[in-house]
Amino acid sequence: MTPTRTGERRRYTLGLDFSTQSAKALVLDTHSAEVVYTGSFKYDDAFPGYCTEGGVLKSDHPAIRHTSPLMLIEALDLVFDSLRKSSIDPSLIGAVKVDAMQHCTVYADASFGERIRSLDAERNLMAQIGASITRRTSPIWEDRSPVKEARFDIGYHRKPG
Repeated sequence: MTPTRTGERRRYTLGLDFSTQSAKALVLDTHSAEVVYTGSFKYDDAFPGYCTEGGVLKSDHPAIRHTSPLMLIEALDLVFDSLRKSSIDPSLIGAVKVDAMQHCTVYADASFGERIRSLDAERNLMAQIGASITRRTSPIWEDRSPVKEARFDIGYHRKPG
């Protein structure tokens, strides 16, 4: 811990960005406004086992644009592993701001809430919440696979009677 001039503990703000292609982290010292940590990685490079291209799972159908929710959980673990290996003391982080893929749907079962409430910082997230993820792929903002169903639904509801 680094005390400030007033004797208070130094506080950091952590910014996280989980985009379609990559994850980024930034730690800001809120007292000095100095950026004290930055880190980033591309999902394709960090998790080659998922076989993504630009963070998107390969598909024979161009309308289907999904990612792996398990890869995203691993990405969150990797961000915090990188922070732990840096000189940043996580106990000094006083606020967290997260931006994530717009419209990425992750499906979880009823156990998810309890799993989140009982998280243990000493264990990785996959071991703690991975079993609650019910679908191995998640549609992202670029997914166009439900267009046919949406057109049918719109037409159905416009019919008189």
